Amino acid sequence: MSDKKIAQSPSPLDQAVKRATDILRSTDFPAAMAAIIVGKKIRKQEWTNAGEPESYATLSNGWLSIFRNGQMHPWQVNDGDLLGTDWIVME
Repeated sequence: MSDKKIAQSPSPLDQAVKRATDILRSTDFPAAMAAIIVGKKIRKQEWTNAGEPESYATLSNGWLSIFRNGQMHPWQVNDGDLLGTDWIVME
């Protein structure tokens, strides 16, 4: 008998629970910016794509930046970002 754990993909139920939890704790842009100021990472619900590393926004060297595809990129905030109410403060 082996003590090795087998990696498993999240089940559809796990993914549905995570999405429902995200919706319940989503916030608007000003609250998301307040979270960034105190060192938190944020993301929009639509930024989560299956099979890709999670994207998020944060302060990096004094600039708003997005972590995507394994790299930090400058973040140019747009109208959708400013008016969005689906921001999630990451744990």
